[in-house]
Amino acid sequence: MRVTDISKEYAGGSDDLKKLYHLIWERVVASQMADANTLRTRITAGVGKDVPDFHANGSRVLFDGC
Repeated sequence: MRVTDISKEYAGGSDDLKKLYHLIWERVVASQMADANTLRTRITAGVGKDVPDFHANGSRVLFDGC
Protein backbone atom coordinates (compact mmCIF):
# COMPACT_ATOMS: atom_id res chain seq x y z
CA MET A 1 0.00 0.00 0.00
CA ARG A 2 1.11 3.51 -0.82
CA VAL A 3 -0.36 6.86 0.14
CA THR A 4 -1.09 8.70 -3.09
CA ASP A 5 -3.66 11.19 -1.77
CA ILE A 6 -2.75 12.74 1.59
CA SER A 7 -6.36 13.84 2.23
CA LYS A 8 -7.53 10.20 2.23
CA GLU A 9 -6.85 8.82 5.73
CA TYR A 10 -8.51 5.42 5.31
CA ALA A 11 -8.55 2.94 2.44
CA GLY A 12 -9.10 -0.77 1.97
CA GLY A 13 -11.98 -3.18 2.35
CA SER A 14 -11.35 -5.06 5.59
CA ASP A 15 -10.65 -3.63 9.02
CA ASP A 16 -7.07 -4.93 8.92
CA LEU A 17 -6.36 -3.17 5.62
CA LYS A 18 -7.90 0.06 6.91
CA LYS A 19 -5.71 -0.09 10.04
CA LEU A 20 -2.59 -0.83 7.95
CA TYR A 21 -3.31 2.03 5.54
CA HIS A 22 -3.94 4.44 8.44
CA LEU A 23 -0.63 3.42 10.04
CA ILE A 24 1.20 4.05 6.75
CA TRP A 25 -0.69 7.37 6.34
CA GLU A 26 0.40 8.53 9.83
CA ARG A 27 4.05 7.75 9.03
CA VAL A 28 3.85 9.64 5.71
CA VAL A 29 2.34 12.70 7.38
CA ALA A 30 4.87 12.58 10.24
CA SER A 31 7.77 12.40 7.80
CA GLN A 32 6.63 15.70 6.25
CA MET A 33 6.66 17.60 9.56
CA ALA A 34 9.39 19.98 10.64
CA ASP A 35 11.84 18.82 13.32
CA ALA A 36 11.12 19.69 16.94
CA ASN A 37 13.29 22.36 18.54
CA THR A 38 14.33 21.93 22.19
CA LEU A 39 16.41 23.95 24.62
CA ARG A 40 18.67 21.78 26.78
CA THR A 41 20.24 23.03 29.99
CA ARG A 42 22.91 21.41 32.18
CA ILE A 43 23.90 22.78 35.56
CA THR A 44 27.01 21.55 37.39
CA ALA A 45 27.70 22.35 41.04
CA GLY A 46 31.01 21.55 42.67
CA VAL A 47 31.43 21.63 46.47
CA GLY A 48 35.00 20.55 47.08
CA LYS A 49 37.82 18.25 46.09
CA ASP A 50 36.59 15.17 47.96
CA VAL A 51 32.92 15.53 46.96
CA PRO A 52 31.83 14.57 43.42
CA ASP A 53 30.18 17.23 41.30
CA PHE A 54 26.38 17.41 41.15
CA HIS A 55 24.79 17.59 37.68
CA ALA A 56 21.21 18.51 36.80
CA ASN A 57 19.81 18.28 33.27
CA GLY A 58 16.66 19.81 31.88
CA SER A 59 14.98 20.40 28.53
CA ARG A 60 12.16 22.55 27.25
CA VAL A 61 10.31 22.17 23.97
CA LEU A 62 10.43 25.44 22.01
CA PHE A 63 8.73 24.10 18.87
CA ASP A 64 6.94 20.75 18.87
CA GLY A 65 7.44 20.08 15.17
CA CYS A 66 3.86 20.41 13.95
